[in-house]
Amino acid sequence: MVNVDSSSTSRFSDRVQNYTQYRPSYPVSAIQWIVDQYQLSSKTQVADIGSGTGIFTQLLMDAGMQVTAVEPNLEMRLESDRLHSTNPLYSSVAGTSESTLLEDNSVDMVTAAQAGHWFDLDKSKSEFQRILRPKGVLVFIWNRRMRHSPFQSAYESVLNTLPEYAKVNHTNVDDTQLATLFSGQMVRKTFANGQEFDRESFRGRVFSSSYTPNPDDAVYDAFSQKIDQLFDVYSKNAKVTFLYDTQIYAGHVD
Repeated sequence: MVNVDSSSTSRFSDRVQNYTQYRPSYPVSAIQWIVDQYQLSSKTQVADIGSGTGIFTQLLMDAGMQVTAVEPNLEMRLESDRLHSTNPLYSSVAGTSESTLLEDNSVDMVTAAQAGHWFDLDKSKSEFQRILRPKGVLVFIWNRRMRHSPFQSAYESVLNTLPEYAKVNHTNVDDTQLATLFSGQMVRKTFANGQEFDRESFRGRVFSSSYTPNPDDAVYDAFSQKIDQLFDVYSKNAKVTFLYDTQIYAGHVD
C-alpha cells in the first residue's frame, strides 16, 4: 500500500493557474495506443480519477469518449469545469479514488493521469472493481521527467533539497505495486514527450508542483534564486527543455 499524504486533496489549491498553463500534456500517439489496444470507441465511458484541471480528460474527449472527471480538490475541479463544461462529453464529481461517487458497473475504463501516486492502492482497487463493468480497463499514466541531461540532473539536485519532494515523488510507486491492481497481465508502454520553456514559463512549471515552496515560505527566496541560476546556466537561445518518458500502465480489472 502507498502511504497517502492526508493533505493530498488540498495541496494543489494554490497552484491551479500554473498547473493549467505549464503542466505537460500527453502524446496523441499514447492516447491512440490506448484506443487501439483496448478497442475503445465513442461508446466508451471513462472515469478520469484525480483529473485535476482536465489535461488528460480533454484528450480522452478528443478521442470521442464520454468522461466523468473525478476530482476532490475544489479549486482544481472548478477550473476543469470552467474549461470543459460546455463539452457534452464532460461531467465532473467531487469524488476520490477510494470513493468516486459513481454507480456500480457504470464505466468501461478508469484512468489516472499523474495522480496514481496519491492513491491508497488497496482501497482504490476495490472502488475500481465496483464501478467498472466486466472486463473493464484501468490505465495509469505518468510523465516521468528524465534526468540524464546536465540540465535535468541539476534540476533534480535542486529539488532534492526540498523536504516535501521525497514525500510525494511519483517514482515512489513501483511496477510491483501497480501490477496488483490488474486481474491479468499489466501492459507497460513508453512514449517520448517534452516541453520547451522560456524563463517565465520555466518558473511557472516549477511552481506548479505541490512540493515547491510558496512565496510566504522561509525557503522560497533561496529556492527561487536557485531556479533562476539554473536557467542562466543551462538555457540556450533563452530556452530550456524538459524531456519526459510518458509511461502507461494498463490492463483489465475484473
